[in-house]
Amino acid sequence: MADIFIGYAKQDKNRAEQLAQVLEARGWSVWWDVHIPAGKTFDEVIADALAQARCIVVLWSVASVKSDWVKTEAEEGRLRRILVPVLLDDVTPPPPFKFIQAALLIGWKGTQPHQGLNQLLEAISTIVGPPPVPPEPQRPEQTRGELERQKTLDLPSLIWQFAGDHLGFAVTVSVVLVAVALAQILRSEPEKDIPMSPRITGRDGAPMVLVPAGEFTMGSDDGDEDERPVHKVYLDAFYIDQYEVTTSRYADFMERSRPLVPAGWNEVSLVRDRERPVHGVDWFKADVYCRFYGKRLPTEAEWEKAARGTDGRKYPWGNEDPTSRHANFNRTGWKGYTTLTAVTEHEVGKSPYGVYDMAGNVEEWVSDWYSKTYYQKSEGRNPTGPNTSTGPATSSSDKILRGGDWASNAYYLRSADRQSSDPTDRDNNNRNITNGFRCAKTP
Repeated sequence: MADIFIGYAKQDKNRAEQLAQVLEARGWSVWWDVHIPAGKTFDEVIADALAQARCIVVLWSVASVKSDWVKTEAEEGRLRRILVPVLLDDVTPPPPFKFIQAALLIGWKGTQPHQGLNQLLEAISTIVGPPPVPPEPQRPEQTRGELERQKTLDLPSLIWQFAGDHLGFAVTVSVVLVAVALAQILRSEPEKDIPMSPRITGRDGAPMVLVPAGEFTMGSDDGDEDERPVHKVYLDAFYIDQYEVTTSRYADFMERSRPLVPAGWNEVSLVRDRERPVHGVDWFKADVYCRFYGKRLPTEAEWEKAARGTDGRKYPWGNEDPTSRHANFNRTGWKGYTTLTAVTEHEVGKSPYGVYDMAGNVEEWVSDWYSKTYYQKSEGRNPTGPNTSTGPATSSSDKILRGGDWASNAYYLRSADRQSSDPTDRDNNNRNITNGFRCAKTP
């Protein structure tokens, strides 16, 4: 999988190669040249590369604005919200791209600094995160006099030169130089970890937020028996979708992958409901969606930490009782997709990490199998739940749902609440109208 896909007309291949070299020098992986492996068609290779790219850079030029291929690639990026357009020539991009701000590389020769290049790099960093290898600063050339002064200050070289003329001094010199080297090593600062980007964009175009590594409190003494005992859990850092997966993203997934149609899909109006969460998705469909885009379902522990943070709060927003400003809940009677609210609506109810709808709207699948007594023996570091095939008798064939839904009362909106269901929903088809999901990703 490449970080960046570059779409361009064949007449612009040289300029595309220059840009690819600049991006690769900064540490990003770039797909720009078509190599057709045996058994693959041109269309398949392009489709695979586009689907796997985290950012799509399209080079608009005199030639590319007339290219149906480039327009298709740009539309892919626009729909997934990962498009970064670039103007190579003074042209107007075709609709609907002409209103999207483009980085201006008109007149860029591929080697010199350029304001438009900085704009492009910043836009890419916003989508895929900063480059893993920052460019090394160029050092000014040294003058002859500076080089001569450097030689006079090169103490080890002077010592060795003296030792060469006085052989009896050589052993002592060796000891001194070893001591000097050790002192330099001990004085040197340890390498610092490169900070992770607080936000990235998934391959499905969904924004994801970082939940930093660390310990949090899991469970509750005020809830059901399966929420006890309260215990400390350490999790490595992870990313999680800021919003529940929407109908528009799920529709795009079915077009790209296979028609894993959710229950009640005939009720969807993608014009009216595109920003509402998809519902009626069983666990297996949710799992396939996340994996298709290089992500995964969050573990139960990851979900709870993303919902309540590290201060042990009752709800994602704190300990205040929920209202309609915080969540979509306590509603009676399913009236189609209009029963759900847009995933961006309840800003007041977002979690400490800025994650929306961790309470209400649709309840969300996590990766773990369910065990009523799992907390009594849960691992203290990165727990992943019991193994249903070899686990104890208290394990079941159910998966876990979190967060409550549009019909839940306040009790089931608590961040520690645990619900279980047959992952195929054969046990209770009514649950289909409450089930949704979001994805997570390991950095």
